[in-house]
Amino acid sequence: MDMVVEEKFVRTFIDKRIQDRIIFELTHNDRKKKNYEIRDYAISRFANADNYLKTQYFYLKDKNINIDEVEKEIKKLCNSSKQCYIMGTVHDTGFFPLRKALEISFDYLGVSIIIVSDTVAFVKTETSFGSPTKYILRKV
Repeated sequence: MDMVVEEKFVRTFIDKRIQDRIIFELTHNDRKKKNYEIRDYAISRFANADNYLKTQYFYLKDKNINIDEVEKEIKKLCNSSKQCYIMGTVHDTGFFPLRKALEISFDYLGVSIIIVSDTVAFVKTETSFGSPTKYILRKV
């Protein structure tokens, strides 16, 4: 886990009223089972992403957009040739190329957050009924 990257994401894209709480929950990452559950809870909050994300940074919000379209839109916004950071509750958290991070996110039924740069991120909500909502966030 890279807490610097995660905290920067929270401070940039998350509603101010909940930022400190989410950072507190994300920092619970030691090997104790309860602490993993707290961290997972912080990430799973984004199943209802509209309640936590700053809406002024919504570049795109869509249920039906596919992986190729997401990749194309992100590449329009920034240089995505560097490694992206992905966060989730079950899959690996870490740095991956953009395409690999998107594949992990789209294959996983839970919440995924991909931090592409300081100003661009991707959030996919949990799959429950139908397609999950996907957000591309951009801070101008």
